[in-house]
Amino acid sequence: KLAISQFIVVNKLDEVIGRTFQLRRERRAFDLIPLPHPSGASRWHRIPPGKPLLEKAMHLIALHPAMPRRHSERSEARSTNPVA
Repeated sequence: KLAISQFIVVNKLDEVIGRTFQLRRERRAFDLIPLPHPSGASRWHRIPPGKPLLEKAMHLIALHPAMPRRHSERSEARSTNPVA
């Protein structure tokens, strides 16, 4: 929560985990997809609502345009989302 709060206001983790935030800092735009701290002391990321929100966040990261794709995934993405 402390690291996330360096970028956005965080009241509760379940309000920010599993979402994408479009931010701007020093004339640079970027997407922020917060993740919970994987602390062994916290069970938040292992039980609802944390576990499904963490899974959603990981899915958002995997699908983000900045993530590298294998050639077959790029071809598949183009065939399902043709550019006009």
